[in-house]
Amino acid sequence: MRTIIILLSLLCFAIMGCESLPLAHTKVYQPSSNWEEAELKSSDFNIFPDDIRGNIEGYKNAKVAWAGIIKDTQYHETASNIQLGFIVEHHYFDWVQDQSVQRAKFFLSPNGEGKISAVWSIKKNALSAEIQEASKAGNMIVMYGTPHHVENGIVYLSISYVRTFPSYLFRTDVMDYGRPGEPVELINVPLK
Repeated sequence: MRTIIILLSLLCFAIMGCESLPLAHTKVYQPSSNWEEAELKSSDFNIFPDDIRGNIEGYKNAKVAWAGIIKDTQYHETASNIQLGFIVEHHYFDWVQDQSVQRAKFFLSPNGEGKISAVWSIKKNALSAEIQEASKAGNMIVMYGTPHHVENGIVYLSISYVRTFPSYLFRTDVMDYGRPGEPVELINVPLK
């Protein structure tokens, strides 16, 4: 019996690869730092960009957490800081990390609520090339902040924290969903 279990385990490893060793599971989005954890805990996940467009004055003190895909990033370096100006396409995010055999860990909805503009300033001691790679167009971004104003339909967000993920860590073609409580539809099974 022991031999059969070992052989089945080896066969599973050979077919699925190293990533299959930890059991496949999902978990709630994990912040990368104490700073991000504090931002996550203080954010309202029931406020979305269209709410802001409809009533900016009612949400100027609101703390939001939004996800999306970076469409454009402008870099500006000063003597002590690097400023990143983001244009982001908002996508609904279920705040779940999938730990399974596929490479992607986040399944953003293909839907969202339009464009967001935000500026993030960081100290210049960070490596410029790494910052540019992390903030390039096509990457996923999670932003925490407060709405500043709306102009030409774009919500301007004053950012208090940002985290980015390379494009291979997310997909938008797996689950179709909207705001919390709205229907969720599986549109593709993620196998790779």
